[in-house]
Amino acid sequence: MRKTGNKSSRKGIYFYLCAAALAGIILAGTVLARLVSEGGTRGSADISALACSFEILDMSSQTFSNIDYWLESDGSQSAVNTARSVRFVMRNYSSDGGKTAGTDVAGHVRFCTSYEFADGLALQLVGINDDGSYTALTPQYVLADLIYAEDGSFASGSRVFETSSSENYEDRYDGLQSVPEETADVTGGFSGGRGAHTGSIDVKGRESGVELTLTSEVRLTEYSVGFMRTEDRSDGNIEIGDGSSFADMLPQLYIDCERAESVYTIDMTLPEMTFTGDSADERSFVLYVTSIKRLDDDELMSSWGAENAVGGSASDWDGLLEEPQAGSAAATLFGASVTGYRFECELPVCGADGQPTGKTETVRIEKEYDYVGGGAAISFEHIAPPAENAASVAHAINDFYVFDADAGTYVPASAPADAAGAQTLYGTCSNGGTSGYMYFGGVTDNPFYADYSAAESGGERDYAVTEAISKGFSTQLTAAFIQISEAGGK
Repeated sequence: MRKTGNKSSRKGIYFYLCAAALAGIILAGTVLARLVSEGGTRGSADISALACSFEILDMSSQTFSNIDYWLESDGSQSAVNTARSVRFVMRNYSSDGGKTAGTDVAGHVRFCTSYEFADGLALQLVGINDDGSYTALTPQYVLADLIYAEDGSFASGSRVFETSSSENYEDRYDGLQSVPEETADVTGGFSGGRGAHTGSIDVKGRESGVELTLTSEVRLTEYSVGFMRTEDRSDGNIEIGDGSSFADMLPQLYIDCERAESVYTIDMTLPEMTFTGDSADERSFVLYVTSIKRLDDDELMSSWGAENAVGGSASDWDGLLEEPQAGSAAATLFGASVTGYRFECELPVCGADGQPTGKTETVRIEKEYDYVGGGAAISFEHIAPPAENAASVAHAINDFYVFDADAGTYVPASAPADAAGAQTLYGTCSNGGTSGYMYFGGVTDNPFYADYSAAESGGERDYAVTEAISKGFSTQLTAAFIQISEAGGK
């Protein structure tokens, strides 16, 4: 019988992890043989007669709360976290419906992310039936139970694993009378120091037919640390810092970093992901991703201005926001290279006549450092509202305009090289321009000020940056299709 929770009492402190399929940084794509196609929420690839496609349909959430899954209080346990779900479809034909694979293929779902995040995850695959109901296809796999031995060392060799021995984090058993537990044969393991460990683990379920491969390799990986940003004021209900002031919450300031560390690639395939090549077919699935334990590290325990945290070309925390000189060393945060920063603001939307509509849209301002040539590249993204129903909520703003008042029309203009060059521009997003014309007058790349003129004056700051409250991991969810036999497709 599965265990139903741990016995450790945890405080319900809520941080927000922009992670996994749940971060707006997920990439969907298709992997066929050695060809990779990634980007947006849809990917397809054709190789001679072979054609397959993969599409992410929706995600239940883009954040996790950074807490242990179970909370014990007065002798009882309560779940204080929930699984996030990614609904996707696999097809043995091209995304335009013009060609079938022409051969039997086996589909794989591939999930890639940092070991730091993946070590605290449980994964389960569920199938979507024709009537819209769900059927659990696999047990819930707690990744740490496949990776580590009871003493905390890396497990190795050949072993038999009973999924019922893992803690139950409210796994799904839709369409079945009980949780689909099974016996799995496990081989392989990891070696090396934690965070620099490599290796491969193969798992084969005896009942479900699931085949899971977990590979670890050391490579550069991107992540971000989000800091609370507030507007100082004399009243309010958010207490910050030493408790001497109150503030209204603003969108976080994210410091983007990269470091070399272990990155996991998790491949999962099922008999239900096998397609014959003589007819077009598609199958829909849900991947449930459950965060089971709180993440504690230096970044999440830090605050702006803390000692012994920054280095490299940055002499202090504010130096993390300064554009580098050509050939300078990278600024560092807890030893990781800082690649730039980003934050969000609200911009007014104008109509076809150039006049404000009274609406605003959220825009992300992003700076990416160039340590070789010096300076930084600036870019802008529209953060789509839920109504746009997009799995990737960030849409690039690449089309810029000035408004010709005499002609009463928008005239295309070059993308700005910096905030100064954006002051007279209007922009539309890559999602068909559904955002309208966003006016960039007053926009600033300085997260301490409300607008461009205030930042240029260098006067008293409008905003404060305080505690770290989130950590985001670069994550990919893709599909792979492997040819398994010849067939007569069309």
